[in-house]
Amino acid sequence: VGARRPLLWPLNGLGQQRHFGAQAAPHSPEARQLPPDLQRIVEDYDRRSAESEAAHGRFERLVSGRHGGVVGMVSAFTIMYVMYAFDDVSSELHHLTGCALRLLGPDAARGALLRAAAWGWLAKDYDKDDPYLVVDPQEGLRFIAPIGLAAGFDTEAVGPNAFLNMGFGFVELGPVADPLGDAAEPMRQRLAARERTSESGLAQIVHLGLVGMAVGGDSSNALVRSMEAVGRHLDYFAIDLGE
Repeated sequence: VGARRPLLWPLNGLGQQRHFGAQAAPHSPEARQLPPDLQRIVEDYDRRSAESEAAHGRFERLVSGRHGGVVGMVSAFTIMYVMYAFDDVSSELHHLTGCALRLLGPDAARGALLRAAAWGWLAKDYDKDDPYLVVDPQEGLRFIAPIGLAAGFDTEAVGPNAFLNMGFGFVELGPVADPLGDAAEPMRQRLAARERTSESGLAQIVHLGLVGMAVGGDSSNALVRSMEAVGRHLDYFAIDLGE
């Protein structure tokens, strides 16, 4: 009985062979008996391995060299600057954010901003406490800034604190026709949670402005019931006379 021919597998471009039980010379007839498809797979593997080793070697040389510390410091500073710039509403980088939102369209952009507000990802206005912007239309009603977010954007009280920190002097929720209805239950829960947050010692940070609500109704009694339901969580009401 003749001896079984060993199974040969070339693993790299240097001609090394691994097999079960024997090893053939790099240029032997056995080493060249690979199907064309398998040969292409082996060559592609060799090429990818060589590229990976070369890239890894360049990174190691860059980090371990005499300029590695400088490269690390510059990279860390760049990351910190970008994070701080995106956190500041007056940063020039937010021109890119505006362009991206315009590409989304009105409805998709509104949804993206509301999700960012709910997660606390909106930029902040660190120069909001300007005394020249304060407006006192009457006693007990003090607007930190004369520009606010009108009703129709945050209709369900998703992120009023985030919009206040963004620079608005007030945020108007709604419009809501029936704050007592089941559909408004999530909004009432969010307003109650916001009030608890403000009472926990963070009021000076997250409550830099007023939060109101636009309400409507078919009678004065309906308006009174609405105010009684959510009035303790709000600073003012805007009555929609069209309702």
